[in-house]
Parts: sequence; structure tokens; C-alpha cells
Amino acid sequence: MLPEIEIAKSQIYEKNLRRLLNKKPIAVLETKKFLGAFKKTQKIKKDLEKALKEITKLLKVKWKRKSIRIYLLSFREHGTNFSDPLTVNLCTSKGKIIPTENLIDLITHELIHNALV
Repeated sequence: MLPEIEIAKSQIYEKNLRRLLNKKPIAVLETKKFLGAFKKTQKIKKDLEKALKEITKLLKVKWKRKSIRIYLLSFREHGTNFSDPLTVNLCTSKGKIIPTENLIDLITHELIHNALV
């Protein structure tokens, strides 16, 4: 059985990661862009479910969880992505929002790591 994909934003998780990793938040004016990207991510959920199905088939994975929560971050710097807990930063190295296609690839990449852990 495939786990359900949940897309989440946690201010507490992000605040603690930001402090531990010494990352800067996005500017207040960019918050609307981030919220738009968050809504866009909700729309790509079906694409991610397809990717999860293919990962399961190709890697012959037996998932241990009923759901996989994907935490979205809004750090200005790029490169804060983890497979467990599955965490993805929506910003590029230039502080812009990641394009949808790249976001799907990035989350799929982290899902593969997640499957292998």
C-alpha cells in the first residue's frame, strides 16, 4: 500500500532549523510568492503520487508508514533538503521560488532517499 502524501509548513520546525543552520528567512515582501508556491505544491500532489507509485514499483519498496509528510521551508539560501523528515526548501540559491518542474524532481529525489532509508 502506498503512503499518503501530506504537504505541510511548520513554523516551529522551520524556526528551529533556521536557528540551527544559521539561515535567513525570506523577506516579508516575498511571503506572498511563497504562499503562491505552497498552493502550487498542493496542486502537484497527483504528480508526486505518480512518482511514489513508480518508486515503489522500481525499487520494490514496502513502505513502513501510512503517510509521508513533506515539510516546505522558505529559507533564502538553497540546499536545505532532507529525506527524513522529508524537507524541501522552496527557494533557489538566488532567493527565487523553485519552478514547478524542478520542485517535482527535487521532491521525487528526496522520496527515493526516503524509500532507501
